[in-house]
Amino acid sequence: MSLFPTMSPHVLAPGAVAFAGTASSTSNISTYTFSGVAIGTASSDRKVVVFTSSDGYTTSDTLTSITVGGATASLVASGENFATNSSYIYQIDVSSGTTADIIVTWSGTQGVCSVITWAVTGCGASAHDTGKDSQSSPDADTIDIPADGVCVGGAHSNTSGSFTWVGLTERVDEPAPDGDWKHSGASDAFATVTSGRTISSQPSAGSQHGMVCASWGPG
Repeated sequence: MSLFPTMSPHVLAPGAVAFAGTASSTSNISTYTFSGVAIGTASSDRKVVVFTSSDGYTTSDTLTSITVGGATASLVASGENFATNSSYIYQIDVSSGTTADIIVTWSGTQGVCSVITWAVTGCGASAHDTGKDSQSSPDADTIDIPADGVCVGGAHSNTSGSFTWVGLTERVDEPAPDGDWKHSGASDAFATVTSGRTISSQPSAGSQHGMVCASWGPG
């Protein structure tokens, strides 16, 4: 009989991801304010993940910042940007509220900008892995996803149409107000370790397009 108590190992709860909202604008400006964007159910461990994409007028334009509810988000992944198209994934911890103003600031004037949001809970502070691709058929990369982790992906195209995702479940697929810009988002949670998973998005139309994705482990 042991004189010492038996200690059960600490088991982390599985991570979860839920598509929350989307917004877009075709204003010719460098700072976009998207008011009252859905960010999901409030939770003490909620991470708001934001995919943003744009089409500007010069190849040198870069994303300066994203704020959610007035707080600055952190860069997770930069897409393989092509010509004047750009895409990024950002994250920020937001424990309260179900909507927030999202402000996206670029270094130069853009012709269109869009955002997609997810609520991620039960995950670690930093992304586990990222992937990106552009101008391929389809846009694809491989990514590692820990057991009980999550993965999100965002894609864009400079022509209206639809996207076909492989490796993740599509959650949103919609055009900008003028119909000449399309963005799409996909996400899933994974119970088991998934190494080298291929994530791809194929737009039905468009001469400029790309995809970026990121995964998180439980935490």
